[in-house]
Amino acid sequence: MAGMMPQGVTGGNMGHSESVPSPMTYFSGALGGSMIGQMQSPSSSVVSHVQPYETEQPTLVNPKQYRRIVKRREARAKLRQLAEANVKARGGGGGGTYLHESRHKHAMKRPRGEGGRFLTKDELVEYYKKNPAEKPEGWGEKKGGKKRRGSGGGS
Repeated sequence: MAGMMPQGVTGGNMGHSESVPSPMTYFSGALGGSMIGQMQSPSSSVVSHVQPYETEQPTLVNPKQYRRIVKRREARAKLRQLAEANVKARGGGGGGTYLHESRHKHAMKRPRGEGGRFLTKDELVEYYKKNPAEKPEGWGEKKGGKKRRGSGGGS
């Protein structure tokens, strides 16, 4: 397909992609036509070293999106390396299943309902009425100033 680039191929030193022949290539080209009949017979003593077709086919992507996809993958890889370094620095024992420490801390502070799900806004109002000591400072207060009316055209 013209204009399409495989997703598995990355630029620079990120890796390389090999083209994988189809399973029929193994039987018709590599082993020869006469070997096909022998491989199908149960009494054959021919040992085949053909590997199963397990390798992943490259996914075709829009060429305009390709650079962004590669850039995003590099950023994720960098974050994973930083997260692994943080886990090792903390002692390496367990934990560290999240990439962003601040998001994790925020989620741990949020009140939860049945089954561990986060509460909706209406449920939070009820929750904080029952538990005013746990209410965060400034929660539920309106932010901003006066409401704007119209488009501001003074005519």
